[in-house]
Amino acid sequence: MEKDSIRWKKTPRFRCSCGVDRVWRALRLLPKQEVAEMIEKGQSIDIKCEFCGQHYALTADEIRESILV
Repeated sequence: MEKDSIRWKKTPRFRCSCGVDRVWRALRLLPKQEVAEMIEKGQSIDIKCEFCGQHYALTADEIRESILV
């Protein structure tokens, strides 16, 4: 093997660690009163990852079932 040769070649790739689990964790940080008001109004949550651009949406029913139970 030559002195200054490269042993292997790696190609870096971007991989975002976002996911719906992170959306749920962020939603749990909000005050319960605010979340309850959003559910009463029937508002859904639409979140976009600022790194990869992936959209996540949670309906009022999904939020009611998971958080306020």
